[in-house]
Amino acid sequence: MTAVKNISSRIKRQYTETKSWVSEMISNRTVESRSRRFITMYNISSSVSINLAGGNFLIGLYTVLNVSDAMLGTLTALAQLCNISQILSPLLLNRFKKRKPVIITLRIIYHLFSVLLIGLIPFIPAGDAFRIGMLVASAAIANLSAAMAGPGMSMLHIRSIPDRIRAAFFSMLLMISPMISYLFIFAGGLVVDRAKQSGSLLTGVTIVRLVALVFSVIEVISTFNIHEFEEPDAAAGKRAVFSFPFKDKKFMMLCLLVGLYYFFANIPGLYFSSYLINDAGVPYSFMGALSMMYLPFLAVLTPVWNRVISKHSWFKSLSFSLYILSFCYLTSTFVTGRNYFYLLAIGNTLSYASSPCINIVISNLPYLHLPESGRSGYLSFYSSFVSFSAMMGILAGRTLVGATGGLNLVIFGQTLMNKQYVYTLTGILMLTLASAFMLLRKYE
Repeated sequence: MTAVKNISSRIKRQYTETKSWVSEMISNRTVESRSRRFITMYNISSSVSINLAGGNFLIGLYTVLNVSDAMLGTLTALAQLCNISQILSPLLLNRFKKRKPVIITLRIIYHLFSVLLIGLIPFIPAGDAFRIGMLVASAAIANLSAAMAGPGMSMLHIRSIPDRIRAAFFSMLLMISPMISYLFIFAGGLVVDRAKQSGSLLTGVTIVRLVALVFSVIEVISTFNIHEFEEPDAAAGKRAVFSFPFKDKKFMMLCLLVGLYYFFANIPGLYFSSYLINDAGVPYSFMGALSMMYLPFLAVLTPVWNRVISKHSWFKSLSFSLYILSFCYLTSTFVTGRNYFYLLAIGNTLSYASSPCINIVISNLPYLHLPESGRSGYLSFYSSFVSFSAMMGILAGRTLVGATGGLNLVIFGQTLMNKQYVYTLTGILMLTLASAFMLLRKYE
């Protein structure tokens, strides 16, 4: 009986502590905490919308539109090319005393083109060339709008998230948003698989995209309710874009290291997803079920990684997780239509084990050495730099896949297509980067 009472007492104490913690994060007591409630809604709705309008569901839409592998690489690189324009964002936003209306307008434009118009393109009675041209134009407008709004949205959020709770709040977001998103990804996979089996892939993709549109509306409504604080020294933001970051050695080191991560991570682009769907024949529902596996990992490992980060440094913790991630790439290389049931599950397990730490650290690193003045300029530079790095990674992957179109390699007795051994290269590069973060941890 004593043991039962102790367990009951511990559960009650944990519940009280959790309730107090959540109350501080998103209560209705202060302007900041009320804003954090809507920031949480924003992140959840944005995550669901992006995942249902992108990822494997976007590959399905591209299949309907007969998008080639070369065009697939171009479209992926285009998004990152547009993101580089974030460096000019302060020059637009600093013209306005109230930036939130401008940010909301840009986000509405993004959703209209990214979710609505792109989803309507397959229904246009025209040839493939015209429809793919519309796809490229719509993607460019959508990504440019999102890029110009990006730094302003970060500043709109960060003023309501003080340093003392920032890591905890980001951890909460990175736990809740994927949980809800993956539920919708799984459900969407079932819908698309059923539609594909009945010979109507486009119908399934369109239904999923309509749900994404609903969450886009929720995202915009959430942004309306986030409080906008006055930004100190807005003029400094303009100067900071072009000069200040280069004078800050620690900030530039962060940019270079995170830039390498995005460069390596984007080398495979969407090619491996294309391989899984079109070559290995992995069902959408199976990939959705694998996505659901992330939820228990996220719930259990997020607090574990938080303790690791608290005990060690940001860089050392990221190094641990990148070592694990590298073996995800190396394992997934060998996935085929015969072994995907277990080998893809092993690869995803390694990815899910490392992702909570990677997401927490990468989300916090831009703010690690961020000065109080000129923040929008620094964030614009950082976002543009990592977007440029990601774009170069995509272009490197596109060049590699294009140059090795008919070249297969035999590794451990298994014949690998180019879309597979690009994953091997990424795994080796991630191992190298993990070692770099470990060596540079004292400079953090």
